[in-house]
Amino acid sequence: MAAFARGAPALDHPVQELSFSSTSTYSDPGNDVVLDVVFSGPGGVEHRVPAFWAGAQTWRVRYAPPVPGQYRYRTIANDTANSSLHGQTGSFNAASFASSNPLYRHGARKGDFGALPVVAL
Repeated sequence: MAAFARGAPALDHPVQELSFSSTSTYSDPGNDVVLDVVFSGPGGVEHRVPAFWAGAQTWRVRYAPPVPGQYRYRTIANDTANSSLHGQTGSFNAASFASSNPLYRHGARKGDFGALPVVAL
């Protein structure tokens, strides 16, 4: 079952967190389970985001909606027989961010993530 850690409606830049609890147990859950969440937003744009094992039987995913609007999500797990992780669906509304906090208004970093400066010693 998915749950929002930060409530709804979601804001367009702060990260939203979903939590999924497995009804199955695994001997090595961090390595045995691969769980992705596909978010579908305005205009049909999809983002596939890997979830991470958060301990015990819990997996979490964090997602920052890039634009305001209605979003849907669905889960894809490598253990397709585990219906508590695979095939979960839901939706939320991402509202426009209205804070004056400049750290939140900027949004996600954009640009060339592979361009690292070269330092000569």
